[in-house]
Amino acid sequence: DFGGNIYPRIHYIENVIEKKNQSVRILAAECVSACTMYIGVTNVCTAPYTRFRFHGPWVAGDPSYVGSPAFNRASRAIARYYPPSIRQAFMASYRHLGPYEFHTITGEELIAAGYIKAC
Repeated sequence: DFGGNIYPRIHYIENVIEKKNQSVRILAAECVSACTMYIGVTNVCTAPYTRFRFHGPWVAGDPSYVGSPAFNRASRAIARYYPPSIRQAFMASYRHLGPYEFHTITGEELIAAGYIKAC
């Protein structure tokens, strides 16, 4: 899953996955961008080899978006799906990475930290 617009993802997480108590299995080689928000789903698991790749919100063709009130709102909306230590790192650093720059955390690291179950 290569991410996409965060607002439909939030709607899907809250109104489909969580309300219907569905599970999410992340077994792909990569979970990029908005896909990383699945870390916060109640019933989620991942493969140890999955690479979770974080970057900040952006709007194509609008460099003024970074640092704007909308950027800050979107950053907070994304971060609330992360455990506290990742949330803190995202808000301090990862959210300032552009759409083709990433901070990568492996499924193995997330599993070892107790943030997500192994599939």
